[in-house]
Amino acid sequence: MKIAVPAVFKTAAHRYCMWHIMQKLPEKVGTTVTKETDFVSRMNSIVWDSDLEPFDFEEKWSALIEEFHLEDNGWLTYMFNKRQQQPNVKESMNSFFKRFENPRGTLVEFWLRFQSAMDQQRYTQKSLDRDSDLSLPVTKTMLHLEIHASTVYTHALFYEFQKQCVSSLNSCSGDSSRDSTTRFLDVEDAILRTTYLSI
Repeated sequence: MKIAVPAVFKTAAHRYCMWHIMQKLPEKVGTTVTKETDFVSRMNSIVWDSDLEPFDFEEKWSALIEEFHLEDNGWLTYMFNKRQQQPNVKESMNSFFKRFENPRGTLVEFWLRFQSAMDQQRYTQKSLDRDSDLSLPVTKTMLHLEIHASTVYTHALFYEFQKQCVSSLNSCSGDSSRDSTTRFLDVEDAILRTTYLSI
């Protein structure tokens, strides 16, 4: 596929499937690490976390690899170097279409089921668009940023944004310092009083 995709689909980019990569993890890393430690669950928490910034992902990945002494694992090194080709997407489309497939069906039956699946997706999308066009989601603060977001985002996206917006109100900046090139600012949770960010 790596050869065929750019040859046939000139403007498409070949991507690796994260789900399939993670299925190969026990084989590539070894059963001792995958069965007798929490390596797999911790690796999952890194690669499936869509909120991680690239720097944070690389830092957590490196720390995990070092902790389990996997620096010399050629497959993990190769996958890390190819990380731009691994979208953080689950097999959602495959699982969606599996509800409509019949292995013993004819090509015509497949086409009708495919059309039915697409019609359902279009209907769901139109319903979500209509809800977003005809009503505004409920805001929790008086911040202009949140109010503006409620008018431009879909409801689903807005509520994801709102979680971060409300959470940020519980944060406060602490001590700051500066060296010749960088300013360091400690940000801590106002409720837990726990520092969680330094820049």
